[in-house]
Amino acid sequence: MEANAIVGEADVPGDESAEAQHGAQDGELNDTEKTSAGEADQVPKEMTLEEAMNVIADVGSCRGKTLAQIADRRPTTLRWYFTTCPDSSEHLRKAARMVFESLNLQKSA
Repeated sequence: MEANAIVGEADVPGDESAEAQHGAQDGELNDTEKTSAGEADQVPKEMTLEEAMNVIADVGSCRGKTLAQIADRRPTTLRWYFTTCPDSSEHLRKAARMVFESLNLQKSA
């Protein structure tokens, strides 16, 4: 009978992980899915320019600076973040592209 108890206990974590994989009710992501979804294109709302300007670079020589600070001092670094930087997260790439394109629009106006 102890063996059955052990098997029953082993089933419990499996049930919990299966529940975590299927998500929360009402179509919302639970914490496990939010983590595993990462920063990919599954973000529900679009980033505003203000939010993009406040993104902090976590790679490169401008690490720790906001994209607004980088745009003021080294705008070409923004292009590097969304084109050739191998360590840029998808979030940083999108934000850097948005800030860079806004700078180009300002110059052409």
